[in-house]
Amino acid sequence: MTSARDRGRSWGRRPGQALALLVAAGITVGCTTPVPSRTPDPARSDAAALHATGRTLARQGDLLKAEQYMSLAVRAGYPAIKALPGLVRVCLRASRLRAALMHAQPVLEAHPDSPPLRYLVATLHLGLGQTAQARQHLEILAVAPHPHADARELLTRLDAALPPPTRSPDARR
Repeated sequence: MTSARDRGRSWGRRPGQALALLVAAGITVGCTTPVPSRTPDPARSDAAALHATGRTLARQGDLLKAEQYMSLAVRAGYPAIKALPGLVRVCLRASRLRAALMHAQPVLEAHPDSPPLRYLVATLHLGLGQTAQARQHLEILAVAPHPHADARELLTRLDAALPPPTRSPDARR
C-alpha cells in the first residue's frame, strides 16, 4: 500500500498524468461557459421589433409581457407618442389604470399642447379617484383656444357630483 507522501511524489515521476489533469481541467472550465440561448435578447433588438413583439403579445392576451415589451421599446428609442395608444390599451385591458397613467404622464409633459392626450390623462386620474388632478387637466382643456367639449361636460358633471358647500356656524352672524 502506498502512503499519501508516496502518492504526492508520483506526480513528479509521471509528467504525462499531470499534463492530462491540467488539460482536463481546462476543458472542464471551458465547458462551463454559458452557451448562447436561441431566443434573442430583447435588450439587443431594435425598438421597432420590440414594439411589434409587444403588439403580438397583446393580441395573444399576454398583457403584462406586452406592456413590458412596449415600454422597453420606448426606452430603446421607439417614439413614445406612437407607442402610447397600444400601451394604454394594454394597461386598460389588464385593469392597470395606474400603469397607464404612469406611461401617459411623461408623454403629456413632452406634448403639453395635445388635447386628446390631456383628456386621456384627466380621465385616468378620474378612474383612480384623483378628482383634483383630473380637474386641473379638464380646466386647462375647457379654457383652451379650441375648448374641448367633452372636458367641459366632464367638469359640469364633477361640479354636479360635489356636495353643496356647508355653512359654518360663524357665517350666520
